[in-house]
Amino acid sequence: MRGYDALRVADDVDDISSRTTSQSDPSINGLPQCARTPIQDAVVDDFVKQHGLSGNIDLFVRAGILLQADCPVDQIPNITDAELQALELETDRKWKQPKTLYFTILVCSIGAIEQGWAQASMNGANLYFPEEFGIGSSDFKDTLLVGLINSAIYLSTALV
Repeated sequence: MRGYDALRVADDVDDISSRTTSQSDPSINGLPQCARTPIQDAVVDDFVKQHGLSGNIDLFVRAGILLQADCPVDQIPNITDAELQALELETDRKWKQPKTLYFTILVCSIGAIEQGWAQASMNGANLYFPEEFGIGSSDFKDTLLVGLINSAIYLSTALV
């Protein structure tokens, strides 16, 4: 909960209102009335100050308005054409993703199939190979060897 201290709403709304009306930052006070509230102003201001992001306050103000206000997207102050285009693409074409993302999903899926296949094979082999190689007793050394053989695929993959 400590990381979210800047996002909590204070109990005393009058205190927040009095702090935000005395701010001199034009990027916060210059917003249209539909896009700002005293609580939002205080939360954004506290967050950027606490995390040393004061140079990006305009970006955080726009993000806060986008997430919490009922203003149309094109009326958010200082929004760039690139941001408008990205928001339109996000809502109109949800499934348009980079090809590298699909490639990564494919590679991970094939890896998961291979892991399941190897694990199922080892589980079946566990029934027979310990006795065949003379390591089927409940001795600590034999149990350790069987465990190492079973985990060799995963340990070697982790090393790579």
